[in-house]
Amino acid sequence: MGVAASAVGSDRTTSVLESLRAVVREPYALAKSLKDEKQRRITGYFCTYAPEELFDAAGWLPVRLLPDESQAPRVETHLQSFACSLARSCLGAALSSKFDFLDAIVFPQTCDTMQNLADIWRESVGAMAHFTFMVPARADSLYAREFLVAELERVKQEIEQLDGQTIPREKLLESISVFNENRSAVRKLYELRRANPETVRATDFQTAVEAGFFMPKRDHAALVTELLSALEEHKGDIEAKLKPRIFVAGGICYPSRIIELIESMGATVVDDDLCTGWRYVSADTPTDLEPLEALAKRLLDRVPCPSKHRDDFTRADYLLDKVRTSGAQGVVFHFLKYCDPWAFEYPNLRERLQREGLPTLLLETELGAAAQAQVRTRLQAFIEMLG
Repeated sequence: MGVAASAVGSDRTTSVLESLRAVVREPYALAKSLKDEKQRRITGYFCTYAPEELFDAAGWLPVRLLPDESQAPRVETHLQSFACSLARSCLGAALSSKFDFLDAIVFPQTCDTMQNLADIWRESVGAMAHFTFMVPARADSLYAREFLVAELERVKQEIEQLDGQTIPREKLLESISVFNENRSAVRKLYELRRANPETVRATDFQTAVEAGFFMPKRDHAALVTELLSALEEHKGDIEAKLKPRIFVAGGICYPSRIIELIESMGATVVDDDLCTGWRYVSADTPTDLEPLEALAKRLLDRVPCPSKHRDDFTRADYLLDKVRTSGAQGVVFHFLKYCDPWAFEYPNLRERLQREGLPTLLLETELGAAAQAQVRTRLQAFIEMLG
């Protein structure tokens, strides 16, 4: 895909996008260089419920572990074949020494597969420090807030024990502020693109979001802010084109081949509800509470993933509102194969959206599956039906 076609605009836009692409092309290269050059500790994490701010405040760099496409035959001896490709590929990468640069790994409590992987990883992979982080499945239960504050305090103390020094309150407040600034910048990018999807290609937009998983949040916020400024200069020159408008929902969408396929077929992704997209940046941490209380409140009040529940949140209502606001004509659900939480949610979501006149398409993929002819054919038929 040519750089010149990525967005209407200037050399400045192209330069920022290329910086973001470089991060995503070699997702862990920056972390390795910071470890080697600045002796910075690195922790990997699997889920957006990880308490990244605690590690950032201690001077660590948290990086998200996402599917690795290389094959690792040793995985079969450790993990069932019906585990999702995120768990299988990352365990395979770890067994192949690709994550030896990590000083620690964080397993938030999400699905059964990840809870099992936490124990398997502890027994099978290297000498890196191992953190589990228990997040209540019922986010609005009576003692959820109290429990989660205690969990945050426990993780904080474990980090301090590893470092041999305390995490100052001021540093934690600073990290909360930086992460809020980062989320705010990405949300503004969402707003700009929702207003006119032609402002920047969905593939480049997704790259801009994903880069934040692999680099210091201060640096990512600066790049996204620069991209916003460059795009704002030219947004008046951009004409909206009549393309089929698609909303993408689901869990992990990485690498972004589904989005690339949609664009290559003449449609456009106008918005998303992905854990590698909107759900990661949708809410900030309050600044009027004590730090651990504030972090707990955000994690419990945020848009929950399907492994978490609240009585005041109905996913079908939430999703319908987002789809309508985006002006999408149809919804593509993208799940990793064997993702049980999303498999339980999908039938109700599909029924509700179709009742409201919104067609849906479900794509369950494993690594590399997005390039398969069947997926391409089904997407093409769906887009033709919309257009």
